[in-house]
Amino acid sequence: MNQLEIDFDAVDKEMVSITKADGARSLGELTLDRHKETLNKKPPSSFLKKNSFYGNLYIPIEIIERMLSAIFLSYSFKINIPPTVEEGNIIFYVDVIVQNPCTSEFETYTGVSAVPIKPVNGTLRDIHPHIPAAKSFAIMNACKHIGRLFRAENDDITNIFNTYFEDKKKAPTLSVEEQARKNMKNRLKKMISHSKTKESLLEKKKTIMDFSDKEVIDLYEVKMLKLKNDKK
Repeated sequence: MNQLEIDFDAVDKEMVSITKADGARSLGELTLDRHKETLNKKPPSSFLKKNSFYGNLYIPIEIIERMLSAIFLSYSFKINIPPTVEEGNIIFYVDVIVQNPCTSEFETYTGVSAVPIKPVNGTLRDIHPHIPAAKSFAIMNACKHIGRLFRAENDDITNIFNTYFEDKKKAPTLSVEEQARKNMKNRLKKMISHSKTKESLLEKKKTIMDFSDKEVIDLYEVKMLKLKNDKK
């Protein structure tokens, strides 16, 4: 992504046009309705890039950081869970913390990415070269939850990078039972991702455990750990 040619002056001008933010980012000068209206706008076509391999549209991390700076009083990234490697992928979790320009309160959005580690001579490469990409994708995924403005495509709200791109590929025809299980798995993952308290997540535990899928259970346990840590 760093090799992309981006006209940052043009990006900044576009964000001023979107937010009409001249002097409006100071606390008390922007209403919540106006703030939400901004977040619900479609991103400018000039912000979108096309992934040459998968064919999906995305907003580069460099532009997303410019957008965060233009819309919020401040923003930061926090890594609560160290990156891990599972089945040849580096899994990265990150919190994007933004300061609301209307209330000055801090809001947190969590993103996850799973970036494949390319094998060399039958062995996995050292994970360190993959960490920057994994972090960038996790930030991009977190920002999709902020509003439509940060989503390149209408349905681009998934939190798992690999799942998103796998869905873009041409998949073999599934049986009715397989399709139903796939749909249920996606619903459970979204339910886990959108849970805000450990109590609300705990209510879903029986359904998750009965479904008996390792990826879903692992996601539940990681989310529960995060919610418990957040309360401390």
